[in-house]
Amino acid sequence: MKYFVSDDHWDIEGYWSQLRNLESRFSKETFKIISNHSFHDADVVEFTILNTSIIRRTLDPTTVRARLRDIDGYEYELNWVGVNQIELSFSGRKKLYYSDKENDYYLTDKDRRGLEEWAYDELTSFDPNYLFHEITLHSGAWIKLLFRKMTVKRIRRWHDFS
Repeated sequence: MKYFVSDDHWDIEGYWSQLRNLESRFSKETFKIISNHSFHDADVVEFTILNTSIIRRTLDPTTVRARLRDIDGYEYELNWVGVNQIELSFSGRKKLYYSDKENDYYLTDKDRRGLEEWAYDELTSFDPNYLFHEITLHSGAWIKLLFRKMTVKRIRRWHDFS
């Protein structure tokens, strides 16, 4: 990540400045959500990779879909369309807690909850055709996507399931 390097190094002004420059590459609805809403601490409910080449022929026939439930109970669907590259690093044993003592850390079994919550993300331009989304999760997992288009929409409140 370039803008959110660590808890001690955040370039929020630089990030928002470059994000505003990307506004024309998103629908109005998607840009409104990504520029006004944070998915920090949102639960990753689903992460799916779709092969859309069976439906239509396209240069980059892969779509990645995620469903997130934010801390206010709203569910969002994120779609990265025209995916050219996906990198995912995940180990269920990566989550570490640090204690007050220097270099002392521990892992508890009750905290192994899969991907866990969304921590930080950066959405940047890769080139005129592709965008790049780098996501870090609380489990220590990270996801990197190189794609052509992104859509984000709010689906419903989590308790509205019937």
